[in-house]
Amino acid sequence: MSLLEEGVVRLSWPFEASLLSRLQKKSHSYLASIKKKWMLGIELGTHTATYFDLEGSELKIESLQSILAAAPSLLAEHGVSSTWIDDYRLRVTPPYPIPYVPWHCDNFGKPCEQFKMIVYLSEVVADGGEFCYVPRSNCVSEDYLESYSGSEISRRMGYRRYPGEAGTILLFDTRGVHGVIKNTTKLPRIALIISFGICSE
Repeated sequence: MSLLEEGVVRLSWPFEASLLSRLQKKSHSYLASIKKKWMLGIELGTHTATYFDLEGSELKIESLQSILAAAPSLLAEHGVSSTWIDDYRLRVTPPYPIPYVPWHCDNFGKPCEQFKMIVYLSEVVADGGEFCYVPRSNCVSEDYLESYSGSEISRRMGYRRYPGEAGTILLFDTRGVHGVIKNTTKLPRIALIISFGICSE
């Protein structure tokens, strides 16, 4: 399956298992430390209840550097070269009866393409907040994207869900239509999200 043609590709964990364990342990530590702040933010109306982000500048995880260093080469192996890391964050998605984000595409109409990498740090089962994507929607015309909403395109073209075990990596073209499924489990989805820009030639 081609990332450039399909818009999304799933990879297995390419690093040592001990690295994933360290990342999981550290992410759960962060989750415990931010819970009070998050709950207070929801009460005050400064934070949404559907997800919480810890931005890269807040993440003091030494083992994370191995993933950041290898991330551009993973994209290069799938035909996307000359990339740079624009942003990275840890995202926690708690149980919630509706998706925290609707069907959408990013960077619509912008000349600089962008790709993202999602790394599941917790097991993500069906209806557990898994990522979903409309294959080949990254290749349709701008007129088509302007004519229909993201949800209409997902119905017309069909979409795929991507549950997975901890360590699952998803690379995707953000110009394609994508979203998440509601989390009906009793556990939060924890994932690392890395955003890439492409250097213009």
